[in-house]
Amino acid sequence: MALIVLQSRATSGLCCCLYSLKAPNSGTTRRLTRPPTVRSCLASFRRRMSLVVVWWRAVWLCAILFVMREYFRVTAAGASLDALNELQQQLGHVLPDAYLALLRETNGAEWGVHDVSGDCLQLWKAQEVPELNAAYEIQRWLPGVVAIASDGSGRAIILDTTIVTEPNLWPVLRVEFGALERDEFTPVATNFLAWVEREFRLPSSS
Repeated sequence: MALIVLQSRATSGLCCCLYSLKAPNSGTTRRLTRPPTVRSCLASFRRRMSLVVVWWRAVWLCAILFVMREYFRVTAAGASLDALNELQQQLGHVLPDAYLALLRETNGAEWGVHDVSGDCLQLWKAQEVPELNAAYEIQRWLPGVVAIASDGSGRAIILDTTIVTEPNLWPVLRVEFGALERDEFTPVATNFLAWVEREFRLPSSS
C-alpha cells in the first residue's frame, strides 16, 4: 500500500512530500523519487510537442508532394538517390528536404501554372544544377549562393546559404543573371517549403 509521509521543516517553513511503497508480502519499504517538478513537466511537454510538429510537417509535405505535378505543365521522371547524393557532393551542401523531395518526384519541371506574362519557370534537373551554376559563375560573384532554376526571363532562382546554417530555412530569392549582386536580390519565399506551399508563384516583375 502506498504511504505518503509529510515532513514539516519548521526552519524553512516548507513542506515536502516523500513517497514510499511497501512491497506486497514483505516487510520492506522502498522509497520512490520525488514527484516531477513543474519545470520538468514543461520540458517534457515541449519535447513531445516538438515531435508532434515535426510529424505534422512531414505529413503536410507528403500531401503537397502528392499534387506536385499539378503545379507544372511539363514534368519528368524523378531523380535517383545516387543523383541527389552526387548533386549535394558537388555543391558541398546538404540541400533542403523539400527541394530534394521535389527532385525525387520530378527531376526538373517547366512552365508553372501560376507563371505570369513573360515568365516561364524552369526548375533545373539535378545534373544541370552544378553545370549551370558553373556556366553562369554564380559562386564566383555570389559566394554561398546556389541557383536552382530560372524564371525564363533572364533571372535565376537561388537559395542563399549564408543567412542561416539550417538548409530548410534558406530563403528563396531571384536575381538577374546579368546583375549578380546581393543588392539586386528579390525575395521569392522565406524558404523552399514555403515556396512549395505557395505553389511556386513568382513575385511580380517591376
